[in-house]
Amino acid sequence: MDKCVEFINGNKKIKLLRKQLRMTQQEFQDSHFTRGYLGLLENGRRNITLQASKIITEKFMKKAKELNIELELEEDYFSRSVEEDAKLYCEKILKNDLSMDELNEIMNIGEEYNLNPIEAKVYRRKGDLYFEENQYLEAYKNYFYSMDILRGEELNIEICYIYNVLGYCKSHLLDYEEAIVYFNKAIYNAEIFKDEKVLMYSTYNLSVAYYYIKKFHEAIDIINKFIHRIDMDKGFSTYVYANILKANCYEELGELDNAIKILQELTDIVKERNDEESNKFLGLIYNNIGSLNRKEGSLTKALDYYNMSLKIRNKVDIKNVSHTLIEKANIYVIKKLYDEAIMIIELGIEKANEYNDYEYIFKGYELLEKIYCELNMKEELEKIIEAAIEILKNTNNLDLKIKYYTKLQELYFKNKEYEKAEKCLEMIQKLLKFVSFSDKINIGEVF
Repeated sequence: MDKCVEFINGNKKIKLLRKQLRMTQQEFQDSHFTRGYLGLLENGRRNITLQASKIITEKFMKKAKELNIELELEEDYFSRSVEEDAKLYCEKILKNDLSMDELNEIMNIGEEYNLNPIEAKVYRRKGDLYFEENQYLEAYKNYFYSMDILRGEELNIEICYIYNVLGYCKSHLLDYEEAIVYFNKAIYNAEIFKDEKVLMYSTYNLSVAYYYIKKFHEAIDIINKFIHRIDMDKGFSTYVYANILKANCYEELGELDNAIKILQELTDIVKERNDEESNKFLGLIYNNIGSLNRKEGSLTKALDYYNMSLKIRNKVDIKNVSHTLIEKANIYVIKKLYDEAIMIIELGIEKANEYNDYEYIFKGYELLEKIYCELNMKEELEKIIEAAIEILKNTNNLDLKIKYYTKLQELYFKNKEYEKAEKCLEMIQKLLKFVSFSDKINIGEVF
């Protein structure tokens, strides 16, 4: 990308190109175009109309051909404003894969020439880059800025995508209530613009968010309403995830037989495809069947499924290895094999940290808390709670922050460390002030 790009008015374009091709004003004259008129255009005393731009373009192209110079000009090249040129340039560059620095350069052009649509696109692209790097808070900020601009312009289909990814970021930041708001907005706009792809994704994501706030019946209802609309060729992954989520809901409702039946039927469907994506799904399905068997008390069977899941995930789904490790550790906790459990959990947390997977980081912490409480290891318990609080600085989940500061406060009281307990109480009180005004803190960290 040219860092020294400069945009000039039409009259300056004429002067510059006439000088480069060594053309006189006389060479532009014909029965429909006088030398004097060209002079007025060159001096900026007349606006360059589209018709005038076409004539001037033809003259330059003809001269370039005579000189064996390759020259490509659009008919409106000379009639375009500086802002229009800047917009066209940015749109052309944005068709390419760009780094963060290159996107910032385009943003500077957008800001200089008040190109709101360009700024919205750049914020979206920056959000996409941050999201790919698992930096969900930074991704959320950029998507939010994009949304803010789009809401001020004439609405277009882009807003559907933005609302969905805003909700997705909020889900990753464990803020499910606000995620639900965004997913509903995505669904509403997707129906208006008939964006079937976003409609499918946002509806599925909405059911996931309901699952995480423990509204399992609502999640199942949403899945049942949209799953029959899925095209198995185009939306196979959504079909698989929706069925897995449905099984998870039945699991939480205590209907383990229903959950296992759904996953076993799904296993047969997935195996038929025999590709890398299907192998990833098998890794997930085996993991979940392992958890269901664990809850039924079939620990040996559960361990077999977890090991099958790990074998697949270590090959094709490294990002989610942490999930199976932490789920598998539950078996060793049940058997009171705490050393083995701690080793597996710590490995799981380490891998979850690599991908900013907050859900499983905290699942790991909760298991460690359970172990350390059982073993009365107060020092280790304190370290875990403090580590959780540090991680929470990267999220906007006020409830979890209050929960962990409360745990730490209780621990300090038990240890008779009253000064530290008092500091925790102060933090809890500060956080509680924000709970009532959470709609005002969509962006940025809170403590």
